[in-house]
Amino acid sequence: MSTGDDQTKKQDSVYVRTFSAQLEKCAICNEPLQGPCIGCLYRGPVEGKYECTMVFGTCSHPFHQHCMGHWLKTNSTCPIDMSVWEYAG
Repeated sequence: MSTGDDQTKKQDSVYVRTFSAQLEKCAICNEPLQGPCIGCLYRGPVEGKYECTMVFGTCSHPFHQHCMGHWLKTNSTCPIDMSVWEYAG
């Protein structure tokens, strides 16, 4: 394998890790997707639980359900790629 191939593979690997890390946080509130959104953190848990779920668009971008609900009050696009927002089925 040549040096050029090694560099390309290394760059691809770094890109994949960076891209994956971006999907770990909600692009709207910047909180981890596996946890509650910033609004839920502010309000606190209800009966000991946070009722904050993750939603996906047909573009495959994930967000907190509450964050996307607020976003859609004034926008009709994905906050990341600006494609028309539709919930994935």
